[in-house]
Amino acid sequence: MQVIYSETSPNCVNVNDILPFSNSPTTE
Repeated sequence: MQVIYSETSPNCVNVNDILPFSNSPTTE
């Protein structure tokens, strides 16, 4: 399992949770 560490998020995000939103701009 891969996890993405976002500077805006204190918690690690599961890559599977981000994929569906890959087409949307990231909110800061």
